[in-house]
Amino acid sequence: MNEKDKIRIRHILDAIAEIEDYTQGFTEEKFIQHRLVHNATVRQFEIIGEAANAISSECMNAYPEIPWRILVDFRNVLIHQYFGVNFKQVFKVIQEELPELKINLLQIKI
Repeated sequence: MNEKDKIRIRHILDAIAEIEDYTQGFTEEKFIQHRLVHNATVRQFEIIGEAANAISSECMNAYPEIPWRILVDFRNVLIHQYFGVNFKQVFKVIQEELPELKINLLQIKI
């Protein structure tokens, strides 16, 4: 794995940590009502998507358990539908998909 991929993976892990900090102890309802938190969380998902988009194909192929394309696509939805973001769906991703992504990324030796 090249150094740029290692840096991007660290950026993704840092963004996940930020999301975890922002949303710790939040219910879906509280998340949806707290504009500052859900906007900050969306920003971190944008960072995750940008970093994933810049990962080399060699790295993507070496770690197929990471949903690289989905990360990029999710970022694109958030960016281009900013007035229509479904924050219930964002919270669901935080609760159901982010923990597994973090586990898989932490298994990569960087």
